[in-house]
Amino acid sequence: MYKTAITEMFGIKYPIICGAMMWLCKPTLCAAVSNAGGMGNLTAGNYETADAFRDAIRETRKLTDKPFMVNITLLPSVRITPEHHKMYVKICAEERVAGIEFSGTPLDKAAGMESVDLLKKSGRQNVS
Repeated sequence: MYKTAITEMFGIKYPIICGAMMWLCKPTLCAAVSNAGGMGNLTAGNYETADAFRDAIRETRKLTDKPFMVNITLLPSVRITPEHHKMYVKICAEERVAGIEFSGTPLDKAAGMESVDLLKKSGRQNVS
């Protein structure tokens, strides 16, 4: 086991984090990376409804008992709206995923300070 800030923070064996990949980072790949000792990544943008996204998180948990993260891309998109961003954050908070990776723009600008506050209340560390 390697000891780094990342391995200590997330309780993973290796300091390897799977990058977010649209259409690829789904429960099977996410769990495989986590089961191998790294940090799996589930890409929220693969899911258009709250039920589908929540089901993906729960399916990942069935496939691994190890920590994994969710990527939420906050870039302008025809398919993924600001309402999706808020939904993803809400479900991540409710499901208490180990980590969330935001890309594109700051969370407070894309989904409002209420999203930041929601994550802080859910027990997320290092949210700013």
